[in-house]
Amino acid sequence: MAKFIYPFQRILELKERETETAQYEVAKALERENKSQERLDALYNKIEEAQNELKEEQKHGMTADDLKIRMNFIIQLQKQLTFEQYELNSAKQNVNRKRDLLTDRVKEEKTWTMLKDKKREEHLFAENLAEQNVLDEMATTRFFRTVTAR
Repeated sequence: MAKFIYPFQRILELKERETETAQYEVAKALERENKSQERLDALYNKIEEAQNELKEEQKHGMTADDLKIRMNFIIQLQKQLTFEQYELNSAKQNVNRKRDLLTDRVKEEKTWTMLKDKKREEHLFAENLAEQNVLDEMATTRFFRTVTAR
């Protein structure tokens, strides 16, 4: 029986590596998205904390300069929040692009794997057919020997 050799094995291996790379890129993009979400959550908490401190200090009285400093700080945090929201949206879009790419890579790899499986089945069928032909030939030869020997 001849060994099955897939002529496109290198292409299949390339597709497998591309799939692995795409999986890694999705993981990295998800990590970036999670970190961005954590920074955003921290900013929300910081803004809420600053606003609560401002309310407390206003109850006890504060100077106009202190009020202005606190308000500028909150405004600066809100600007950072807007930037971080943009970063999070960008990270989410990147994750979606990487997932789409991964989906494409998986499809390509599956196509080449299915082709390999089909070629292997064809090879086995051809091998079995050739073996069956040899056995049939042997049986026919044996039959004729026994018939002519009588």
